[in-house]
Amino acid sequence: MISKVSWTKSVMKLFSSIPVLLIFPILLMAVHPPSLAEEWEAILTATSSNTGVEAQKLVFKTVAESTSGFDAGKDIPAPPKAPAPVKLDAFFPVAGNLFISRLRVDARPPEESVSWKFTLQADQDGGSLDWDVSQIPPDYKITLINDNAIIDMQAIDIIPYLIGTQIYTITVEKV
Repeated sequence: MISKVSWTKSVMKLFSSIPVLLIFPILLMAVHPPSLAEEWEAILTATSSNTGVEAQKLVFKTVAESTSGFDAGKDIPAPPKAPAPVKLDAFFPVAGNLFISRLRVDARPPEESVSWKFTLQADQDGGSLDWDVSQIPPDYKITLINDNAIIDMQAIDIIPYLIGTQIYTITVEKV
């Protein structure tokens, strides 16, 4: 039977023969494993052509260990819908929660391809929808789809929206 002291000496001798420069990256990967994709966030702003209506911001982002549902501490609920006529309302719908069905900030897990749907309603005035996607890594393609129109969100940073309710889909995928 090997003693605890001799076993410890044997292990120490083994590790002393391996250069530290080879051990450090292995230990670092064990403590901080590489992620499949990066974390980032982007901002959408809906602005009414009526200057008396407050602009609404939505944030879509990737956060490790988040889900497509509501994640306390990562997602932020949107306020309840205003009574009709709605001047401006923008939100990410979310299912699976009895109390929260609308989000202002929607975090999803980092993946090679991630999508968000959001709803924009303006019953009286049209306006514009603009975005800042500068924090998304350049090796990702970012598209906005509405009524069969596909918009490259890296080439165009503002579009008009019309009176009514519109549903948009944002897709961010690694190229």
